[in-house]
Amino acid sequence: MIDRLYGAAKEIFDDFNFDSRTARIFDDMLKRSVPHYEEIQEMICSITRNFAQRHTVIYDLGCSTGTTLMNISRELSRFPVSFIGIDNSEAMLGKARARLGRERQSRNACC
Repeated sequence: MIDRLYGAAKEIFDDFNFDSRTARIFDDMLKRSVPHYEEIQEMICSITRNFAQRHTVIYDLGCSTGTTLMNISRELSRFPVSFIGIDNSEAMLGKARARLGRERQSRNACC
C-alpha cells in the first residue's frame, strides 16, 4: 500500500505512532525514506548467509512488518534455522505474522 499518511496539509500533526494505519504503509514509507534500503536488506542477507549456523535462532529486534525476517528466510530457505521477530507494536507484529505465515505456506517451510 502506498504511504499517504502525512500527505495532507495539517496545522497540527498527531504524534507518530506505529498503529494499524502506519503498519499498512510502513514498507512503502521505508523504501522512500531510508537511503539505500533495498541494498541494506541485501547486505543483511549476505552477512546472515555467511555467519548463520545450522539449527540456531535468528532474532530481529524491532522487526516491524517482518521484511528482514522474510528476506533472510528466503536466503536461508534450505538451511534449518528458526526466526523470532520482536517489536513493541502489535499492529506491526500482526503484519509480520501474516507475511511470514504466507511465506512459509508458499514454500512449505517451518520457521
